[in-house]
Parts: sequence; C-alpha cells; structure tokens
Amino acid sequence: MFLFVGMARTKRQKITGNTLVDQHEDIAENQIHIEEPNSTDEENADENSQRKTRGPTYMTEIWGKPSSCHRYKVRFDKDGEPVGKNKSKFTEFLGTIARNGKYAPLDVTDWREMTNDKKQDMLVLVKEKFRLPPGADFWTLKSIGKKWRNWKSALKAKYYNPNESIESQINNRDQRILKDQWRNLLAYWSLEETKV
Repeated sequence: MFLFVGMARTKRQKITGNTLVDQHEDIAENQIHIEEPNSTDEENADENSQRKTRGPTYMTEIWGKPSSCHRYKVRFDKDGEPVGKNKSKFTEFLGTIARNGKYAPLDVTDWREMTNDKKQDMLVLVKEKFRLPPGADFWTLKSIGKKWRNWKSALKAKYYNPNESIESQINNRDQRILKDQWRNLLAYWSLEETKV
C-alpha cells in the first residue's frame, strides 16, 4: 500500500499523426510505503490469549491495620463529597464493606431495611481506619448503600438463573458471599412477587 503525501501534475506533449496532443500525468512527490498487518496473525493471537482483568478489590493494607495505627485523613468538599489524595482509598474501602456479608448482609431485601445497628457498625469500622470530618456519616452510609445495591445487582446478573433450582445454584457463587445469605437471596429472587 502506498500513501501519497503530495501530488504534482506534469504536462507532456506527444505528436500523434500531424497534431500535437497534451497529456497530463500525475506524479507522486512523496511516496510512503506502509505495510498492512497480517490480520490472520492478530486474530490467532487474540484467540490464544485471554484478556487479563484487574480482579476484586480487597484493600488488605487497610483491613489488616490495627485500629491503634495511623488513620488516613479524608477531606470533604463544600458539597459533602470526599476529595484529596485519600479519596480513592476511602471509597474503595467503602466498597469492600458493602461486599462483606458480616457488615452488609446480602439477604436484607432493601438498604432502608438494614438495621441501624449494622449501619453503626459500618461507621465505627470506617472511623477506625479513616479520620472523617463531622457530618461525613450521611455521605458514607449513602455511598456504602449504593455500592451494596450495585453488588447485589452484579451478582444477580452473573450468578442467578431463574430457570434453575435454588439448590443447584447454591455452590455457583462468588467466593466472598456467605452461603446462608446466598441461599436466602436466591429464595427471595425466586419469589413470584419479586420477579414481577
């Protein structure tokens, strides 16, 4: 394949019989040769290798810290949302709480039905690891609630099959899910009123 960067036109005269005929000829000033990749090689490479994914977030460096250790300071802006260098650690840690069945059980049908004791346990845990300004509790619980709902939705999309029995789906679950909570959640999703 050739890529023409610039074109020039030349005029040449040719005598045909007794008449002079003008002929125009396009001449490439700069030609660049480009090799086209062999598509079959790329296709075969894609088929033989699987795409690597990031995997779940565990935040072991924060979960493993004793509560007597240094806490990360989290700043909030005027809208009540976290900002600054520890924002990512903070929000990712909230996600690990939302996916932890001990703190945020999956078999509760609605976040608003989560007991206040459970929500207070979550806040106590967060405050052991992070220094939060006054008034951050509302945003923190709201964020955990949203992450909890998203987690349940992702689990339903990936692991739940309404055409299979609950017993056959018990062992087909994410390793982070407690078996009893998964059984209760499957039973809830299988109810006719829930399907509607």
